[in-house]
Amino acid sequence: MDVTHTKSLCTPSDHRWSRRQWLGATAGAAVGAAGLGGLLQPAIAEEIAKTNRQVLFVWIDGGMSQLESWDPKPNTKFGGPFRAIPTSVPGIHVSELLPQTAKQMHHLAVVRSL
Repeated sequence: MDVTHTKSLCTPSDHRWSRRQWLGATAGAAVGAAGLGGLLQPAIAEEIAKTNRQVLFVWIDGGMSQLESWDPKPNTKFGGPFRAIPTSVPGIHVSELLPQTAKQMHHLAVVRSL
């Protein structure tokens, strides 16, 4: 075998954690667990239940683009191939592919940017 090839192989020593790496990972996990534990407290759960709201996260991996659904960008060169239709919220438009959603838009909130 070529000497340069053997030096590029992965060895068990490449996967050893230093004490600093282990402490950092452990501390990060502890902080994360403590933060999540706070969400499970009954008082917080009761407060969340009082608002009576739900979240629906729509992730369409490989599906319609934002231009063909929630953010059609009407009257621009960047707009999608479908026309924008008005919704039950004045000034908000969605794609013509979502007519039932457009009727219920007053119940929804759409985040179009991050």
